[in-house]
Amino acid sequence: MLSDTQFGISLLVFMFLVSGVDKVLTLGARDTPRFVKRLPMIPETLAQMIVFGAGVYELVSCGMILYGAYFKDANIASVGSYMLIFFTGLATLIFYTFPIEGLFKAGHQKYAFLGNLTTIAGLYLMLKICFFKNGTLA
Repeated sequence: MLSDTQFGISLLVFMFLVSGVDKVLTLGARDTPRFVKRLPMIPETLAQMIVFGAGVYELVSCGMILYGAYFKDANIASVGSYMLIFFTGLATLIFYTFPIEGLFKAGHQKYAFLGNLTTIAGLYLMLKICFFKNGTLA
C-alpha cells in the first residue's frame, strides 16, 4: 500500500521524471536551442550532449529517490535528493539569474526563478523530513 509520504515524494519528483524522459527521448534536441541561447560559447553539438546527459542525470536521480522511498533505503534516496538539489540549483543559475537584474523585472524569469527556489526547498524538506538518519522512511 502506498503511504502518504511515498505519494508526496512521487508527486515531487514527477516533474523531473517528465523532464528527463523528454530530454532523453528527443536526444536533447528540444531544449538545446534554449541552452545555447543562455551559453552561446558552447557549440550546439556539445550543448545537445549536455542536455541529453542532464536528462539521464534527472532520471537516475529520480530513480534513486523513488527506489529509496519504496524500498525504505534512506541513504540512496538522500543521494538522489542531493543530486536533484544540485541539478535544480545549477539550472536556476544558468537559466534565470544571468543577468541578475532580470529578477527584479516583471515577467516569466522572476517567477521561474522563484519556482525553482520553491522546488529546491521542497527537495530539501523531503530530504530532511521524509528520510530519517536511521534509514527508515517517515
